Amino acid sequence: MTSTLISTLLLALLYLAVVRFVDMNEKEPRWAMLMVFAFGALGAAAPSVGINQSTLGLNLWASASVRELVKFLAIGAGVGVLVAYGQRRGWEEFNGTMDGIVYGTCGGLGFGVGEQLINQLTFSAISIPGLAVSEVASFGKLALSGLSDGVVGAIIGAGFGLASEAKAPVARALLPVAALVGAVLADAAHQLLKHGNALGDSGALRSNLALGAPGLLIGAVAVYALTAERHAIHGHLDDEVQTGAVGAADLPLLKSVVARQVAYAKAFASFKLGYFFGIRSVHNLQVQLAFAKARLAKESDPERRVRVDGEVAKIRAALVERRRALEGSAS
Repeated sequence: MTSTLISTLLLALLYLAVVRFVDMNEKEPRWAMLMVFAFGALGAAAPSVGINQSTLGLNLWASASVRELVKFLAIGAGVGVLVAYGQRRGWEEFNGTMDGIVYGTCGGLGFGVGEQLINQLTFSAISIPGLAVSEVASFGKLALSGLSDGVVGAIIGAGFGLASEAKAPVARALLPVAALVGAVLADAAHQLLKHGNALGDSGALRSNLALGAPGLLIGAVAVYALTAERHAIHGHLDDEVQTGAVGAADLPLLKSVVARQVAYAKAFASFKLGYFFGIRSVHNLQVQLAFAKARLAKESDPERRVRVDGEVAKIRAALVERRRALEGSAS
């Protein structure tokens, strides 16, 4: 049990580190990522309650539907908390396709880790002589299996993210449902390719192919989202130098991910930890300002424009205050 718990913890930390690294422009709060991850992990226990596991295991579509519905509810609950938190704070915390992919991946990975933990604790006592697997090989198998849940969870998250950007109420309602259907299809395809009608070496190849198909789709959506984020940063922050929300020295860092990371590394290496965390927080909020202004530029509904304009004003005011505090601590 101790080995299983350690492996599961390491797997969770590895997954969250990778997801956080990919989210380059606007880092999502760690507490929010952990919350959605935990929702997914707790949801993994749901299929084992009140459901005949033998029947579920023999029915491909039932298994895929139940698994993805649980992920959908877990990710949806996390998104609901984030939306409520943003409304209370005054500006959105969940605001786009990339956010959806990040939180969807966290929820899916949490489900995968929870499911693997349940399986390992349930069957840990079973040992077949001559078929023992090394800890490294076992950890690699856990990582690959859980990764598939993260990829499919990202499809669900992308649906919520796209819905947050949609203007038509019908689109906002249907996009998450369409994403759920896509996730069920991807889950079923992965199970079929991984386990269906084959033994031997081709199983690993089929598993990788099954993982690659939805992975390529999510990769394409992520590239699109990151490109849109880059355009927002380049197009909506230059004039904020005059308002005091963005400093002249901030602009080159905001427009270059590499330069930004180098600046962070220098601050950390110089043991200026207060400045390190402060400048990261300021840059993150400046990127949120760019996204809010980009939404405002596209908004045509008068009522929604007033709401988004108020959001922009609140972020700008918070930035001016944070930059003053940061400059005071640096001096």
